[in-house]
Amino acid sequence: MLPQIGETAGQVWYALGKNGKTPASKLGKMLNLSPEHVHLAIGWLARENKIHLSFDGKTANAELTDSEKKAYAHHCKK
Repeated sequence: MLPQIGETAGQVWYALGKNGKTPASKLGKMLNLSPEHVHLAIGWLARENKIHLSFDGKTANAELTDSEKKAYAHHCKK
């Protein structure tokens, strides 16, 4: 299960790099992932300090940190 969570975290990281601040529920729909897998991936990325989490009412939003935005931009230039 751990490798799958890491792969999902990578998918979420790319989606956040491309789309910016995104509600967790939308990430699941965009990537065709279950809410459980999205939440595990968000937890993984949060633990690694790669994302910021914010809440608008009951909506949980995720966004790459500034350093991860730079890493995403650099990765996309390759």
